[in-house]
Amino acid sequence: MKQFIQNWNIIYYRSLAELKAEASNNYAGYIWWVLQPFLALAVYYVAFRWLIPYPDDRFTLFLFIGITVWQLWANTLIRSCAALITYRPLMLQLNIEKYVFPVSICIVNLVKFLTAFTLLLLLAPFLGGAVSSALMALPLLLLLLLLLTCGTGMILAAVTPFCPDMVLVVEFLLHLMMFLSGVFFDLALLPEGIQKILAFNPLAVIISQLRRVMMDGCFPDWQSLAGPVLWTCILLAVGGWMLKHFGKQYPRMT
Repeated sequence: MKQFIQNWNIIYYRSLAELKAEASNNYAGYIWWVLQPFLALAVYYVAFRWLIPYPDDRFTLFLFIGITVWQLWANTLIRSCAALITYRPLMLQLNIEKYVFPVSICIVNLVKFLTAFTLLLLLAPFLGGAVSSALMALPLLLLLLLLLTCGTGMILAAVTPFCPDMVLVVEFLLHLMMFLSGVFFDLALLPEGIQKILAFNPLAVIISQLRRVMMDGCFPDWQSLAGPVLWTCILLAVGGWMLKHFGKQYPRMT
């Protein structure tokens, strides 16, 4: 128990220090956490609203939800790949659980995500969003998103030291996955056969359920979330086991 508390104290102070350092290194400081998703929104809005007209008047809200979730997912996974490699000197000095590094990366990106998502919630009613009791389900959906991201990041952090090229593979797969997760389009508009295939993508399901809550004012389809919950449990278990099993090898790897 003492070791567990110590590890989470390390996660807290590492995350806090990184957030402060990142803000101090940018002229815009903490404002950049909100500015970044807005700039991404502007780029994709021009592409999908003007160049490729979208039939829904609430497209701005639709796109903003997808982009904010995607940035949390993609930024965390890219950084998690190099987590154990980057902090190898620290692992040589301290005997700490290796999950500390990918989890702290996830927490840092979560804080930035929540900053942008809070603003999104405030703007949602003006962008065609629904204000209803279904919003009470948002914390559960965001918790599932966080755990799914952490579990995936832990596996990538565990594998990359054995295969440094994994970073390049993940970057390629993320480009592909962006178009398979419904970031830019509604999965319900696709043929039924493709919908069934994409239902195995847990991120696509979570994004669609967030839109269901925020745009339609409906509670999530809990049955459709069974898959993402199962994936999340598997990823967390496998990632935790790998980091524990190979923990003593990482500091000695070059």
